[in-house]
Amino acid sequence: MKLLITTLTMIFFSFGANAISINNLSEQCSKYRSNGFSIDSMNEKQIHDTMLCLSIITSYKATGVNNCEHFKMVEDVAKNKKGEANIVGIVNYLSKIMGNHDVSSTEAIRSFMNFADENPQLGNKMAYHYREEFLGKPFPCR
Repeated sequence: MKLLITTLTMIFFSFGANAISINNLSEQCSKYRSNGFSIDSMNEKQIHDTMLCLSIITSYKATGVNNCEHFKMVEDVAKNKKGEANIVGIVNYLSKIMGNHDVSSTEAIRSFMNFADENPQLGNKMAYHYREEFLGKPFPCR
């Protein structure tokens, strides 16, 4: 139980790490996507925007990968103890909404941009709060 509490605490501390709206992040990533996910022929501002996009999306996907690993550890411990089957269910649920397997930055950015394009009504919302939609669902924990 201590392992579960520690894991959840670590995960929830990371929630506010990258407070940027979907519109702002989409704007940062748009030139990179339209340039074929390459920085060739970009000016200095476009490269800066691309680096910001890459760093934020990379941190989102790394958080999801780490969450998957933590959930696997907790689940393994819970399976070895009698009477803690509910923990396994909780871990499975959390891994679906907070985790993702490791994908390339290009795949992650493409998924985010598709999500942003398909959900313009969410533009002012924080992108981090929708990681499940553009990382967790398309790239679930393995």
